[in-house]
Amino acid sequence: MAARLQSDTQRTWLILLALTLIYALSVAAATQWPLQISADGRSLEERDGAPHFPIIDTVWQLSYLNQPDVDLYLSRRPAQGFNAVFVSLLGVENLPHGRNSTNDNGHMPFAGSVGAPDTRRPNPAFFDDFKATLRKLREKNMTVFLVLGWASAWQESFSRESYRRYVEFVLGAYPADEFAHVVFCLGGDKGMLRQKNLDKPMQIEAGRHLRQLMNARGDRRLLSDHPGRGSTIINYAPEERAGWSDILVVQSGHRAPTQDVPDWVRQAYEASPAAPVFNGEPLYEAHNPGLENAEVRWAHWVSVFSGACAVGYGGHGFWGIGADVPARPTRPGHSRDWWKAHLEDQPVASQVRHFAALNQAYPFHLAAPDFALNQPLVQHRGQGTAYTAALVAKDRSWALAYLPQQPGIAEVALRMDALRAPARLRWFDPTSGAFKESAERIPNRGIRLFKAPGNNRAGQRDWVLALEAAPW
Repeated sequence: MAARLQSDTQRTWLILLALTLIYALSVAAATQWPLQISADGRSLEERDGAPHFPIIDTVWQLSYLNQPDVDLYLSRRPAQGFNAVFVSLLGVENLPHGRNSTNDNGHMPFAGSVGAPDTRRPNPAFFDDFKATLRKLREKNMTVFLVLGWASAWQESFSRESYRRYVEFVLGAYPADEFAHVVFCLGGDKGMLRQKNLDKPMQIEAGRHLRQLMNARGDRRLLSDHPGRGSTIINYAPEERAGWSDILVVQSGHRAPTQDVPDWVRQAYEASPAAPVFNGEPLYEAHNPGLENAEVRWAHWVSVFSGACAVGYGGHGFWGIGADVPARPTRPGHSRDWWKAHLEDQPVASQVRHFAALNQAYPFHLAAPDFALNQPLVQHRGQGTAYTAALVAKDRSWALAYLPQQPGIAEVALRMDALRAPARLRWFDPTSGAFKESAERIPNRGIRLFKAPGNNRAGQRDWVLALEAAPW
């Protein structure tokens, strides 16, 4: 009997020890919020200084979704590699929620009526509903880039004073001690480039006021914005960004591949003072007929290899999650439940996790775009979807180049003295996350032409070339 009791006691202690280890590992793996800016101003870090690379899903209307639908969304997206979301707290233009309509619980964000909000009187019930979603996102280890009010839909409903009071209300509704995983964003599809009459004084005043309130409360969360087509640096001069804008966001456009993708990311990367940059809206998957998955991947990889500190992904049916999006001539419409049937069948959504795999082997935060070197790695970059972008480690120990799909075999000419020693060659498949090893060793001198090794697993021809200097 005594032996049996001893055995049971040992078993209990082993179970408790196992549970403790599991809990410790889960805590260790959890993101240490709030995020902060790296010392060189180029990337994002966790509170403890660990590098952080967000892979962001664009789900503007997640704030209106009921909890069973939120649970369904979160049952899949983190497993696909997403660790962040881009959400609008208020509805976006051209969607039903853009004019003070109700969320799935029947609550409107403001007093008044549909289409006629009284922005002086936020409805606490609406903002409390979203707390449940924010808590679930935190449990799934997901950072939330939260646009406070979609400016192109709501700006006319706010006065400068009511907007100022509104950001105060939001800060109080989502305090840092519980919602440290939130990065606040102003704007909301407003950009000077598209002549949408951005009320810059209102945004700048609100941003600086929000920063002052946060500083007074010891709130170290970051602030950013969501621009219209263009970027933060197109919307705001340096003196206008000063005091509130921590991250430079680009919207290169999500309907067709253009040279704007690398050009605007590079423009933001080269801005002074240095700040983390990411392309919040490159090409959306399945958004327009005829848009190839390789073109969507190109926009992601070229953005990151041009200096972006995160991946911004968008997919047809997910950006307007839970809303009926009207049909347009350029693309089919979809119903509010379209996304439920397509959680598993969007290839690029399942491929973004391969950024994290490559980042483990070659930490992006230790590198810089090759155009920042005195002698760039890539020769003859090409234009549009033929454009090749590359990263080179700051200690010149490795380099990565994304070769886009081309009519023939993808190829690129590289200047090998960008590396500090002769290098081994590996090919990384952006559709599978697997390396294709090569026994070839490449001298670190002269210009070398590299050709991609045929089709990747998706049957297309875009690849990442990895060069790793000796010792191997």
